[in-house]
Amino acid sequence: MDKKTLWVYGIVFVVIQMLLSCNIFVTFSQMAAYAAPKDAVEQIITQLNRIEHKLDKVMGY
Repeated sequence: MDKKTLWVYGIVFVVIQMLLSCNIFVTFSQMAAYAAPKDAVEQIITQLNRIEHKLDKVMGY
C-alpha cells in the first residue's frame, strides 16, 4: 500500500472511532427504553384517525 491509501484508511478509522465514542449510535436496549406498548400506539392511531375525520367534516371534504 502506498502512503495515500494508509492516510485515507487512518482517517476513516479515526472518524469511525470518534462516532462510536460519542454515542451517536443507539443500542437495542436504549431503543427499548423509548418503546411504547402496542395498545398505546393503536390508541394514538385511533385518536389521530378521529381527528382527521373531524377535520374532513369541518373543511367539507
